[in-house]
Amino acid sequence: HWAEEDTGGIAAFNILIDPRDTDQIYAGSWGHNLLRSTDGGQTWASIHHGLETLSVHAFAVDPANPQFLYAGTVEAIYGSADGGKNWWATPLADRPVTTLALAVSPVTSTLLFAGTTEGVYYSQDRAQTWQAAGRDGLAATVTALLLDPSDPLTLYAGTEHHGLFRSIDKGQHWQPWGLNSTSVYAILMDRAGTIWLGTDAGIFRSQ
Repeated sequence: HWAEEDTGGIAAFNILIDPRDTDQIYAGSWGHNLLRSTDGGQTWASIHHGLETLSVHAFAVDPANPQFLYAGTVEAIYGSADGGKNWWATPLADRPVTTLALAVSPVTSTLLFAGTTEGVYYSQDRAQTWQAAGRDGLAATVTALLLDPSDPLTLYAGTEHHGLFRSIDKGQHWQPWGLNSTSVYAILMDRAGTIWLGTDAGIFRSQ
């Protein structure tokens, strides 16, 4: 059922369940920053505290410490160390770069990856500073990211109009991995290791 009473028809870009508390759910919205539910989606409230009027295109929670939150916007990437009470902003470059996907390493929680309109960036200090990753091999808008939970070196990137890419060295080098000319907007891996892709041409899965 729709939670229209609290969200008021707000457009949501993404939704994420807290890995340690399934009653706590986050949704990145258009122009209304970040929405959070603490009762399994029955009621919702905006998390402001420095994110007012921003559109949150990407969101991530540190699986090792859910007090660390990360939000990707048009202006910058925002981080919080206290569950969203306070936020800091970190620009990716000397100009605005829109972030469309975020992923936290399941092995090293200080390591984050950001999929942007200018490829992939990475941070080794909890989003304090950022560097470009493998720009020569992946010069495209990155709309989805997946870190392989069974292999901390392997990273998948879904792109707009250029298909799926894979890196086996944490984003330093990239190889095309299928679905050329297709836009890949979502990547999931199930417990059996099968990769599922949400694209502009339907849903695909690995063999």
